[in-house]
Amino acid sequence: MSVICRMFGVLGLAAVGLSLSGSARAAEPPIVEIGMPKSLFQGIPKYLIDLGAAPFKKMMKANTGIDGNLQYPEDCMMLADKINEGKIHLGVFQGHEFAWAKKKYPDLMPIAVASPMQPVQVFFLVKWDCEAKNIGEFKNQKISLPPVHRDYCELYLAKQKELHMKGATFTETIKAITDDDAVQDVIDGKSACTVMDGLKLKIYENIYPGKFKNLKILCQSEVIPNTCIAIKKGELDPRTIEKFQRALINASTDAIGKPMLSTWRLKGFTAVPVDYDEQIKVISKIYPTPPTRPASVEK
Repeated sequence: MSVICRMFGVLGLAAVGLSLSGSARAAEPPIVEIGMPKSLFQGIPKYLIDLGAAPFKKMMKANTGIDGNLQYPEDCMMLADKINEGKIHLGVFQGHEFAWAKKKYPDLMPIAVASPMQPVQVFFLVKWDCEAKNIGEFKNQKISLPPVHRDYCELYLAKQKELHMKGATFTETIKAITDDDAVQDVIDGKSACTVMDGLKLKIYENIYPGKFKNLKILCQSEVIPNTCIAIKKGELDPRTIEKFQRALINASTDAIGKPMLSTWRLKGFTAVPVDYDEQIKVISKIYPTPPTRPASVEK
């Protein structure tokens, strides 16, 4: 399950004092609209997403007296559109998604970032004795991938194929049942390689230290900027933003927030790093455009 999906409860803590700017609404805070793109919930059934929303809303109401509502735009660009239009007040973006969104809407502003247990990074794994120099040497071989594959893993894989396969591809993609099975396929020689994100790889190493020695990291991605919570610049009062930031950052010491963070393998939230804007610029050069959005049938 992604870090963002794990934020439901903690974001409830962060809504303390949240209100829209403008004296006309100051007396009675509106419903807080929070957007999370569907790209955050790959492979997660809708009923589990809905279950996560229930305690979030309850916590928000208990802590602030303000009702909250969750929206799930199709992708990060639709989320950015809605924030720009004022239909969503807060948006949760993965780092690479925020880079794309900020290109279109420069007024998007991060107010806090998530602190994951492991850096957001992608690893291309092969068997320990593999002598390949890059992914291009697997043109005539198989790759094994788990059913739930983070989008930044797909981005990195596509980038490596573009650089080294020159239009070619694997002979077959084995659809493994789990991440562990995808790795086992590599160890057993059923496939030549697999791709895994940093957190899952660390978990695998901790659980199966012996099996881990049978693997080799052929290449790895750049560290992707951490997920951020963003608003449209000028939409919230500075004092409101400060309260929101403080609530997020203090979640790791909160009686409710601390166990949630532990369960969700999230260290907590931090202030926006001083070099976050530079991180975003770097990642946007590596992955300059989001995947093509399917055409909508809605009128």
